[in-house]
Amino acid sequence: MSKGWIGVDLDGTLAKYDGWHGPTEIGEPIPAMVERVTKWTAEGKNVRIFTARAAPQGPHGENDPTVVLAIQSWCSKHLGIILPVTCTKDHGMIELWDDRAVSVEPNTGRSKEEISRANTIAAYDRGHEAGIAVGMEKIRKEINNTTNTARREAFEAGMAAGLRKRVDSSSAHGKGYKLGYANGWEKKRSVLARVEELHDELERIIEDLNDETT
Repeated sequence: MSKGWIGVDLDGTLAKYDGWHGPTEIGEPIPAMVERVTKWTAEGKNVRIFTARAAPQGPHGENDPTVVLAIQSWCSKHLGIILPVTCTKDHGMIELWDDRAVSVEPNTGRSKEEISRANTIAAYDRGHEAGIAVGMEKIRKEINNTTNTARREAFEAGMAAGLRKRVDSSSAHGKGYKLGYANGWEKKRSVLARVEELHDELERIIEDLNDETT
């Protein structure tokens, strides 16, 4: 048996919840969670129902035994096993499955959602930078061989085909890479255009010099 126990919320997590209908009225089971809990118990894991329904309700702080019995009866019917019922955390709880809980990174105060979002943005930025770097490296290697229009179009098609094979556009890194690569290619076009302008200008200068010497 594993160390510690797993807390599983009842309403909205293990059982469907569409509003309060009384302390002993429990919704229908949620199949995915039932399957998970059943698997845990078959593996010998310590699972407990963690619910506010088990909180003290009486005038002297006592629990209502009918509520716990109703929950255990529900577990027996839908899980095939009676699970302990509690509303209290202790140091033995290693996990809590609850539709209202927000997972927080230890000692930082940051939610796991915030961390995931930051990691996605960082991956996108890294991919964008990598795409630009690769695109510009291609420019440096190929700039002298792409002055001919037909060769340049072939080169562009080849780069596009290679990009489709290399980049998984569904990932944040892939999307950033693709955008960066496109930006690098756009810079390549502007460089090529300037090269052609300079080439034309040089030809005009040579023609002028030839005219002057004749």
